[in-house]
Amino acid sequence: MILGLSLIGLMGLYLYIARSGNTAGVTVSSLELRTREILETIFIARPRFKEIIIGYPALFALVYLYHKYKKEAIVFILGLGVVMGSISMVNSFSHVFTAVTISAQRTMAGLIIGIVMGLLTLLAIWLGERLYQRWE
Repeated sequence: MILGLSLIGLMGLYLYIARSGNTAGVTVSSLELRTREILETIFIARPRFKEIIIGYPALFALVYLYHKYKKEAIVFILGLGVVMGSISMVNSFSHVFTAVTISAQRTMAGLIIGIVMGLLTLLAIWLGERLYQRWE
C-alpha cells in the first residue's frame, strides 16, 4: 500500500513540475480546457487551477484532519498542497504586465470556487469516514 501511494505521489509531483513553466511538458486535458472556457465566461479573470483544485481543498482538509492526525504524513502532504495553492495565488500578483485589479479578481474568483471545492472535499472526507466506520 505504501508503495502504491508513493507511486501516486511521484506521478502527481511529475505532473506538477511538468505543467509548471512555459515549456510543453504535459498537454492539458480536454476536460480542463473545457472547464477553463466555462470559468472564463463566468468570471472576468479565470482562477488558477492549482488554487481551486489543490490549494483550497487541501486547506479545508488540513484544518479538519489536523487534530486527529497531528503526527501523520497526511498533515505534511496536505500542508504541501496548501503551500502550492498559496504560491499560485502570490504568483498571480507577480506578473508585471497584469493589472493588480485583474489579479485581485482572479484571486477572488479562486477564493469563491475554492471554498466550494473545499466544502466538497470536507463532505467527501466525512462520507469516507462514515463508510470506513461501517466497514470496520
